[in-house]
Amino acid sequence: MAEGIVFSVICKIGSILGNNVAQTLSAQLGKEVTIIVEIERHARMIECELKMMRSFLHDAQGKTRYNKQTVTYLQEVQRLVFEIEDILDEFANLFGKYQAESDKLFKCFRKPSVSCWHNIANNLKDVQIRLDNFRDMKLQYDISFVENTLPREDEEQFRLLFPYQMDTNNIVGMSMLKQQLEECLLTGEKSMKVIGISGLGGSGKSSLAKAIYEAKRIKEYFDLRVWIKVPIRCQLENILRMIIQGAVKETGPMDLCNKGIEDLVCIIQRTFCQRRFLIVSDDVWDMKYFEYLINVLGETRSGSRVLSTSRKHGSHHVSFHCFIRGLNEEDSWNLFRTWAFKNMVDESFVGEVEGLARQILSRCHGLPLAIMAVSSLLSYKGSVREWEIFCDRLNWELDDDVCMFTGLDWAGRMISLIYHHLPKDCFMTRKRLIRLWVAEGLIEPSGSRTLEDTAEDYLNGLISWCLLNVVETNVFGRVKQCEMHGFMRDIALSESHKDKFCKVYENSTGRTSDGEFRRISIHEYDDQLQLSMHIRHLRSLYQFDVSVDMPIISLLKSAKYLRVLDLQGCSVTDLPEFLAKFFNLHYLGLRGTDVQKLPRSIGRLKNLQTLDITSTKIRKLPVAIISLRKLRHLIMGKRVGLYPRVVDRWDAVEIPDGPWELLELQTLKIISASIVLVQQLGKMAQLRTLRIGNVKRMHCEPLFSSIDSMHFLRKLEVLSDPGDFIDLGALTCPSHHLEKLLLNGRLQDIMLESPLLKQTANSLKLLSLENSMLNADPLPQFSCSCNLVALTLSNAFAGKQLHFRDGWFPMLQQLDLSDLCNVELITIEEHSIKKLSELSLSKMTGLKEVPNGIAFLTSLQKLSLVDMHQEFMKNIEGAAGAELQGVALVRYFDQAEQSMKVDCRDKLKEEESEETCHGNYTYGDLGVKRFGTKGRFFEILILVSQAGGPVAYLILKTS
Repeated sequence: MAEGIVFSVICKIGSILGNNVAQTLSAQLGKEVTIIVEIERHARMIECELKMMRSFLHDAQGKTRYNKQTVTYLQEVQRLVFEIEDILDEFANLFGKYQAESDKLFKCFRKPSVSCWHNIANNLKDVQIRLDNFRDMKLQYDISFVENTLPREDEEQFRLLFPYQMDTNNIVGMSMLKQQLEECLLTGEKSMKVIGISGLGGSGKSSLAKAIYEAKRIKEYFDLRVWIKVPIRCQLENILRMIIQGAVKETGPMDLCNKGIEDLVCIIQRTFCQRRFLIVSDDVWDMKYFEYLINVLGETRSGSRVLSTSRKHGSHHVSFHCFIRGLNEEDSWNLFRTWAFKNMVDESFVGEVEGLARQILSRCHGLPLAIMAVSSLLSYKGSVREWEIFCDRLNWELDDDVCMFTGLDWAGRMISLIYHHLPKDCFMTRKRLIRLWVAEGLIEPSGSRTLEDTAEDYLNGLISWCLLNVVETNVFGRVKQCEMHGFMRDIALSESHKDKFCKVYENSTGRTSDGEFRRISIHEYDDQLQLSMHIRHLRSLYQFDVSVDMPIISLLKSAKYLRVLDLQGCSVTDLPEFLAKFFNLHYLGLRGTDVQKLPRSIGRLKNLQTLDITSTKIRKLPVAIISLRKLRHLIMGKRVGLYPRVVDRWDAVEIPDGPWELLELQTLKIISASIVLVQQLGKMAQLRTLRIGNVKRMHCEPLFSSIDSMHFLRKLEVLSDPGDFIDLGALTCPSHHLEKLLLNGRLQDIMLESPLLKQTANSLKLLSLENSMLNADPLPQFSCSCNLVALTLSNAFAGKQLHFRDGWFPMLQQLDLSDLCNVELITIEEHSIKKLSELSLSKMTGLKEVPNGIAFLTSLQKLSLVDMHQEFMKNIEGAAGAELQGVALVRYFDQAEQSMKVDCRDKLKEEESEETCHGNYTYGDLGVKRFGTKGRFFEILILVSQAGGPVAYLILKTS
């Protein structure tokens, strides 16, 4: 953690030194400019010292068994670095005032301001002296770190003393998975196969693997079985030696001390080549060693297998992979009872403590190791009072040796901690999470890649380490939403509190702040909560309790160094003018609030990177917005739900005309077009996402001419004025990065041959044509695309027939056809759209027959039918028994009966009862019901009309 804080301060020093402050101020300050020179000199010396300190902390990474002197040393380092950060931010504040008020320079630098520069210089001088003392202290007290590994003998002894292992004959909650994995080991091709088991630490991976390893039929099938537990840090030679010793343990150990890698590889190949073997590699941390092992074993035809367990997803060699998420409530309780009450004689005691037991069990979040550890301790407590005390004091402060952060660098640790500020069971989108990480300054630049791309690598890394769970992916397989496992969140809360990283207010806890925390996250607010008024050191504020109108902003007047202000969904209507004093603000999140306008002074937020005002009441931006040179993401617009689609359109926001300075902008959505704006867009060469609305025909030529210069553009959405044509001819050289293209407006048939559609036909992953009203069939133009995954045609074609020919759309997974009123026939040939998994048909009023060849869609899982012709609905019901055998779910709205119908092909029934209903909730105009039967869940979203009745739209998801 300390390394990350040091890195952040080093970056700030570099930024200050790179501004040539002394040269900039010399003409105005005269002789007083010498104080600026002195500040820069101290800053350079401090920067050098901090770089050395960072190297020391980096080398200590992973050696986390600190003695008391080292813990105190690190705490003091963190405290001093925080002080340096405050001094540097104050320096940036003064310099920023000069830049913002250059026309009032002499007023700005009157005697009080000059004294401020002297104070900064004196503070930096004091810091430099203290850093020298830290260097001496490190030597005097022998500050060092202990390797985070135990000798093999001690480790084995520790495991014998730590009895929390499942009975391999009775793997609670995993019997079916055990059987499935055994079948995978025993059957299939004769070539060597690699099976992977991943999951959180303590989820039962090793116990499951051990149960499989000891199974009778596994012993009988394999000639040779080897079990190795891979240390966190281990030389390759040692791993190879462990494999050999495991293979020859029955004949006695071999002397391998003097054998090099080449000799060891030869011994392994000679020992294993003619035998059917099973190697279990338990608790793999470094996948490169595992990859090397697979290559050493080579290709065999004897039916050999390798089984690995790891917290990390991971090897391209793996042919079958399973992820252990933890036990359900029933299995958790059964495991808990087995251990907690094993010493109980009085059965009535179980009933007396059951309430406490289930409360304690909920803190374990289904992790077997946590359940067994807790229940084993409780097995020695024989009174209700002892259980009550245990419940009150239970807190997950795990030993560093089993910390979830082992194996992560400082950035990974800090990034995972920044996620825990979310409330329990709260999801966060990939985009929002990444922008917050960048705004927090947690992402280290990596060559020419953007900070956002590097942040996404960290996100995928945390997912592969099982620290974050994927909740939803988009059609491209990219993470859309994720969450932190409850057990991991509890540990992160403890770690964060210990390091003064973030203060979380939830469940009426943490009612005071000692002022040392740099981040505050409010999950639950009540009248008792009083934020400390000593919050001038605060850098980030997240508010998630949207149920009250909390005057949170009024408490922030003294938090002038604020970097992140995230009020998404809160009851905020007005932003105060003093918001402009937050010169350090990088992220302002107002999505879903009732804010009606931005203050005119927002132009003073020169460091702002992300401004999210989506779904607010803001319809026009102030002129000052175009001067925010560091802005990277400007996200606007309000979605309007209309029949027949849940979200039918977005209302664009007006942007003022003028010379734009937003040269670092990557995301711009959704803006209202004007002649001046579309010309200014040409300056924004870094744009990755552009969504522009209210486009008139006269805007098209300058708009697409500007888009020609956006070489990194990945997503383009153009929405025309109703009835206006979109002229694509002006775009001659579209970005080769373009993956998503959404056009909403009339197109001439000749536009299908435009460079935009022709040159991107093979690179696009998503294409949406709405209100195009083409006479020519658009399908042939994109039929051979090897990347197109999602296609939407809505009021896009005036013809009578759609014909999907053999071999067309080889990668298409989602097809949405709507408002194609003239289409009377859809034909699907065999081997066409063969990967299609979701098909949606809506308002196809001319279509009466079921698509010919729908039975060829063997991958189809979901079929949505909305506002279709009654004759079509009768035919689809007749075809459901034959042609739709493979479709898991068919859902539609019956107009005649004004009711929803869901045909679950696997015979699961929709039942609304106390046993199966899992709650109702609303989102805007959407009424949502969640049901579940036999472990399967589905959600139905119904758009409700103003009259109160449902209209013909629903979405159903299964999980």
